[in-house]
Amino acid sequence: MDAASHPVLLLLEQHQRFPRLLAERFPHVLARIVEAWHSPTAMEACISDLMLADPRRKQGFPQEAMLEIFAISRLHDTLYPKSAKSGIDVWSRSQEL
Repeated sequence: MDAASHPVLLLLEQHQRFPRLLAERFPHVLARIVEAWHSPTAMEACISDLMLADPRRKQGFPQEAMLEIFAISRLHDTLYPKSAKSGIDVWSRSQEL
């Protein structure tokens, strides 16, 4: 899977976050992330599932793969902040402070 094959992958490449190890060794994982990208709920569930230990998996991911997943998650959170999606007014309680 290369950066030009999907808009999400191109975006990751532009932000210098293209997950080379995931693309090489875990393309099914990268495909899950790409599929979930446009839904905050799906993305959160996907990342949680990948980052948390699952007894059904015999092996975890190598550290470099985990770092790529984490970097993708951080980029997603930066580009699509949860407060903006949830409709929460971050300034609504500022008068109380």
